[in-house]
Amino acid sequence: MKLAVYGLGRLGYPLFNVLVRAGYEVWGVDPGLENRPSMLHEPDVRWDKEDLGIGLTSKTPIPSDVSFIVVPTPSLDKGDPAGGFDSAYVETALRHIRNVNKDAESHIAVIVSTLSPGTCDRLAQQFHTLRIVYNPTFIALGNVVQGLTVPDLLLIGGNDVAAKATVDNIWRAVFQKYQGVGHSHDYSPFIHWGSFTEIELIKLSVNAALCTKISLANSLGQLFAAYGVDPKAVEIVGRDPRIGTAYFSPGGPLSGPCLPRDSGALQFAGVKVGVHLPLANATSRVNWMLLDSIHNRVMEHKPGSVGILGLSYKYGVDVDTAAVGPWLYDQMKKEGIACFTYDELMPSDSLEEVLGAEVIVVTQKEYRPLIEGTEAKVVDLWSF
Repeated sequence: MKLAVYGLGRLGYPLFNVLVRAGYEVWGVDPGLENRPSMLHEPDVRWDKEDLGIGLTSKTPIPSDVSFIVVPTPSLDKGDPAGGFDSAYVETALRHIRNVNKDAESHIAVIVSTLSPGTCDRLAQQFHTLRIVYNPTFIALGNVVQGLTVPDLLLIGGNDVAAKATVDNIWRAVFQKYQGVGHSHDYSPFIHWGSFTEIELIKLSVNAALCTKISLANSLGQLFAAYGVDPKAVEIVGRDPRIGTAYFSPGGPLSGPCLPRDSGALQFAGVKVGVHLPLANATSRVNWMLLDSIHNRVMEHKPGSVGILGLSYKYGVDVDTAAVGPWLYDQMKKEGIACFTYDELMPSDSLEEVLGAEVIVVTQKEYRPLIEGTEAKVVDLWSF
């Protein structure tokens, strides 16, 4: 079976890696291959073509049996009546796939990119000669390969049972290949098949639920601190198995390229059908309240200069989408306060400039050792 991966970005290239190493013949297709993110800090991603055992193409779509589409789906403007995500890049990939595969009716096009509810049904009608499957993933940058090979949940959506079974079998081959590599030999994820719309809703709902959990933990952290209790005690609440410890620790605001926008997209999906999601809306309000709290904690020191340790949305990655560091930097500059930043993986100022500031903001726990012995005022996102 010959596979193709359309889009070799931060998720697409690791997926390409995983499929090749599972024993499939795989071609990667990406017109902007030379400009893709380096991902040098993404663990277990191989770059050597001989090591991978297959070539790459950066321009020409390749005939295959199954194509995985992993292209951007930017958030639409909130004023757009469609709401949610822009599927233009997905549609472009589907056109290429339809044109390059002469026997298009037998070709399975697997959409991995996140889409708004109702989009896949529309695409299935628009590209009716292709056998479309929706297969969104749950991954975290800095740990993408593990997220692909050891998922907690695998979602497969569509109306073509045989096509869904083919995608299911491809992933089972991947899991079999990685047995004993980073997980137990009896590992098996929960696999759920559903309709297009069901899977679209589940994908967004999972991330919205995680946003709610994070926001609750952050709110409780502030409450515990106000009563003179160590906010870390919030983690004990998660020891109740009905709640769970994952994503339940007070700390920084919601950030990153997936959680905040998926929660917002779910709210828009509700508005389109007249269903309001007050909890999802509340997580956004809690997030802004937390950002305001961080800003106020800095300003109460009346600083002449501020240093920020950590610009990315989490330590070890070079992505700053919705991260607190850049947001706070912009706020300080608006107020005319000298501001310096330091991040090991992103363009920034020198560490000496940050440590010389009157107030130092620590956005990531890993930078805490750098402030030992400092005489500056410290605002730590994990200390309310």
